[in-house]
Amino acid sequence: MDANTTTIIIAVVVIAVVIGAIALVMRAARSRRLHSRYGAEYDHTVETVGGRRKAEEELREREKRVHAYTLTPLTAEDHSRFSTSCPIRRAPWCGLTSC
Repeated sequence: MDANTTTIIIAVVVIAVVIGAIALVMRAARSRRLHSRYGAEYDHTVETVGGRRKAEEELREREKRVHAYTLTPLTAEDHSRFSTSCPIRRAPWCGLTSC
Protein backbone atom coordinates (compact mmCIF):
# COMPACT_ATOMS: atom_id res chain seq x y z
CA MET A 1 0.00 0.00 0.00
CA ASP A 2 1.17 3.47 -0.75
CA ALA A 3 0.78 6.55 1.44
CA ASN A 4 -2.29 7.81 -0.43
CA THR A 5 -4.18 4.55 0.09
CA THR A 6 -3.30 4.50 3.78
CA THR A 7 -4.41 8.12 4.16
CA ILE A 8 -7.73 7.38 2.43
CA ILE A 9 -8.37 4.34 4.64
CA ILE A 10 -7.60 6.32 7.79
CA ALA A 11 -9.85 9.17 6.64
CA VAL A 12 -12.73 6.76 5.92
CA VAL A 13 -12.35 5.12 9.34
CA VAL A 14 -12.23 8.49 11.10
CA ILE A 15 -15.33 9.68 9.22
CA ALA A 16 -17.18 6.45 10.09
CA VAL A 17 -16.29 6.83 13.77
CA VAL A 18 -17.43 10.47 13.80
CA ILE A 19 -20.73 9.59 12.09
CA GLY A 20 -21.27 6.76 14.57
CA ALA A 21 -20.59 9.05 17.53
CA ILE A 22 -22.99 11.67 16.18
CA ALA A 23 -25.69 9.03 15.72
CA LEU A 24 -25.23 7.81 19.31
CA VAL A 25 -25.40 11.34 20.72
CA MET A 26 -28.54 12.13 18.68
CA ARG A 27 -30.23 8.91 19.77
CA ALA A 28 -29.41 9.58 23.43
CA ALA A 29 -30.75 13.14 23.14
CA ARG A 30 -33.96 11.87 21.54
CA SER A 31 -34.36 9.28 24.32
CA ARG A 32 -33.83 11.96 27.00
CA ARG A 33 -36.34 14.27 25.32
CA LEU A 34 -38.99 11.56 25.08
CA HIS A 35 -38.38 10.45 28.67
CA SER A 36 -38.58 13.99 30.02
CA ARG A 37 -41.73 14.68 28.01
CA TYR A 38 -43.60 11.47 28.84
CA GLY A 39 -42.11 10.50 32.23
CA ALA A 40 -43.91 7.51 33.68
CA GLU A 41 -45.71 6.89 30.37
CA TYR A 42 -42.29 6.43 28.72
CA ASP A 43 -41.34 3.79 31.29
CA HIS A 44 -44.73 2.11 30.99
CA THR A 45 -44.49 2.01 27.18
CA VAL A 46 -40.97 0.53 27.33
CA GLU A 47 -42.26 -2.17 29.65
CA THR A 48 -45.41 -2.81 27.62
CA VAL A 49 -43.88 -3.08 24.14
CA GLY A 50 -40.77 -4.86 25.32
CA GLY A 51 -37.94 -2.47 24.58
CA ARG A 52 -36.72 1.10 24.42
CA ARG A 53 -36.44 1.26 20.63
CA LYS A 54 -40.00 0.03 20.04
CA ALA A 55 -41.36 2.27 22.78
CA GLU A 56 -39.68 5.35 21.37
CA GLU A 57 -41.00 4.56 17.92
CA GLU A 58 -44.52 4.26 19.34
CA LEU A 59 -44.19 7.53 21.27
CA ARG A 60 -42.92 9.34 18.16
CA GLU A 61 -45.92 7.97 16.22
CA ARG A 62 -48.22 9.31 18.96
CA GLU A 63 -46.56 12.71 18.66
CA LYS A 64 -47.13 12.74 14.89
CA ARG A 65 -50.76 11.72 15.31
CA VAL A 66 -51.47 14.33 18.00
CA HIS A 67 -49.62 17.02 16.05
CA ALA A 68 -52.15 16.51 13.25
CA TYR A 69 -55.09 17.34 15.55
CA THR A 70 -56.75 20.69 15.11
CA LEU A 71 -57.15 22.25 18.55
CA THR A 72 -59.51 25.16 19.04
CA PRO A 73 -59.91 27.25 22.19
CA LEU A 74 -63.04 26.76 24.26
CA THR A 75 -65.68 29.42 24.21
CA ALA A 76 -66.17 31.27 27.49
CA GLU A 77 -69.42 29.37 27.99
CA ASP A 78 -67.78 25.97 27.44
CA HIS A 79 -64.83 26.90 29.65
CA SER A 80 -67.18 27.85 32.47
CA ARG A 81 -69.25 24.69 32.04
CA PHE A 82 -66.23 22.36 31.98
CA SER A 83 -64.38 24.08 34.81
CA THR A 84 -67.34 23.86 37.19
CA SER A 85 -68.10 20.20 36.50
CA CYS A 86 -65.82 17.44 37.68
CA PRO A 87 -65.27 14.70 35.08
CA ILE A 88 -63.56 12.53 37.70
CA ARG A 89 -66.90 11.97 39.40
CA ARG A 90 -68.17 10.55 36.14
CA ALA A 91 -65.22 8.17 35.83
CA PRO A 92 -65.18 5.94 38.93
CA TRP A 93 -62.86 3.46 37.19
CA CYS A 94 -59.91 5.78 37.76
CA GLY A 95 -60.08 5.31 41.54
CA LEU A 96 -60.53 8.99 42.35
CA THR A 97 -63.73 10.07 44.07
CA SER A 98 -63.42 13.88 44.02
CA CYS A 99 -61.81 16.72 42.10
